[in-house]
Parts: sequence; C-alpha cells; structure tokens
Amino acid sequence: MTRAYYGYLKTKPEQQAAFDNFRRNPPELVAVDVETPSLKDRRPSGIGMATPDGHAFYFDIWEPSLPWEILWNKKIRKLFHNAP
Repeated sequence: MTRAYYGYLKTKPEQQAAFDNFRRNPPELVAVDVETPSLKDRRPSGIGMATPDGHAFYFDIWEPSLPWEILWNKKIRKLFHNAP
C-alpha cells in the first residue's frame, strides 16, 4: 500500500480499504504535496495526497502503489503545494 496513512481510521485493514476506494472512486478534488530533499534540491522524493473526506496517503516517489492515474486524470481537480 502506501508508505503512510493519516486520518481517522485506526486499523490497517480499514486504511487499506480507504486506499482501495480512493483508487476505485477518486474524489473530484485531491490535495497534492510534493516532497523534495531541500529547497535547493527540488527532485521529487515523495508525494502526499489528501481527500476532502479526511484521508491522506503518502508515497515514496518510486512506490509501486503510487496512484499516478489520479494525477493524470484531467477530470479530478488537484490543489498542489510545493509542486516543482
């Protein structure tokens, strides 16, 4: 799954179900935060995505489960922070 989850769900099965639902039924709006090693070194090292319903997921940039399809989907509005 993801490297980390932030939200109100406590158990790993609940978190996995929320992530699976995020991929199957993405929201109309996703907040995206791009992590970099430093302000000078702006190579992406990770991406965080948060949904309006209180779930947030963090992925290392090479994480196989990173849902690129959500970032590529033009029907989903993205609110970016630190986007190089």
